[in-house]
Amino acid sequence: LLMCSLGAPTHFCSYSWYIGEAAQRDLGSPRHFPQPVGRDLSAMPKIRDLPDRGKLKFVDKDKGIQTFSALWPRKRQTGKGDRLSSAKKYGLVSNVLVKIPAWICRLQVLIVHMLHLSICLALAVGIFVHVLELGLFGRFGSEVFGVTRPSRPRPRGSVRRLGSVIFDTSLSLIQALASLLRQTSLPSPDDGFMSVLRRLAVLQALLGALIHCSSVVRWETRSCDYPVAPLFLLLAYFALPWLSFSCYLLMMERKDHTLGGGWLADAAVLAVMVLVRITLFGRYGRPRQPRQNQPYSTRVADAAVLAGAVMFVDLVFLRNGWPERRGNWKYIFSMLNLAWPFLCWR
Repeated sequence: LLMCSLGAPTHFCSYSWYIGEAAQRDLGSPRHFPQPVGRDLSAMPKIRDLPDRGKLKFVDKDKGIQTFSALWPRKRQTGKGDRLSSAKKYGLVSNVLVKIPAWICRLQVLIVHMLHLSICLALAVGIFVHVLELGLFGRFGSEVFGVTRPSRPRPRGSVRRLGSVIFDTSLSLIQALASLLRQTSLPSPDDGFMSVLRRLAVLQALLGALIHCSSVVRWETRSCDYPVAPLFLLLAYFALPWLSFSCYLLMMERKDHTLGGGWLADAAVLAVMVLVRITLFGRYGRPRQPRQNQPYSTRVADAAVLAGAVMFVDLVFLRNGWPERRGNWKYIFSMLNLAWPFLCWR
């Protein structure tokens, strides 16, 4: 006990002197420490004489890590937030339709696009044949296409009436031809251009359908003595908007709603289309017209209601990123859009 009590202060003083010398050598600050008492520290190893840690050799490092991992495996801590509810597993929040076979999706895309292309071509060819029968090309049409010239003069405004129908479906026809061109090795538009074209085709077809339906419901006086075939009206103002929207749902991808500017750009394009339509076809651009000229206030109100309806569809369905984030649910949405008219069939 006596030796331990005398040795502890001696060792404490010795280590204090050693630390003070090291600090004075490294920092260069003058310090005064008491002299060591009773023990010579010249034989103590210096810090620079210690072996470098990088030169130490470890034996079977990998084996030791494997043994440690086998004895104490890591377990993932799961909380209440990590558990998936049935709504998240099988609802619209999750993309569970990724298990749908790929051939079903391809078959659906092929059928919808073929129907869209067939209706566009049938409508264009049918209107062209009717224009030939009206004798628009005169002697050239009778000699080249073998169409007999009509004995009676064609009704006034008949060609412009048919032209308004084909104008309302022009972007849908361009979209169908561009989609067919992309299946070949020829230069074709990219995905971004096709996305914008599909959206504008839906808006143009919707605009033409609203103008046609509103004029039929509101007025009774015909704008032209030439009656357009009901089949052409059915294809142009019902079948094409219906199939164009189905094509848009099938082919939409993430961030497609951000392409082509915002809704103001869509509104500007539609405004230009309306102005061109009025300039080319005038009152023959709609099947019926009012008996008396409408005041400007009524025309502005009609234009505002028409623009509001089209922009509502654009913002809610076409410029909305929610359907794009649902992944493969777009095939289900397209099927529902294709199926709802048959529910109204009588």
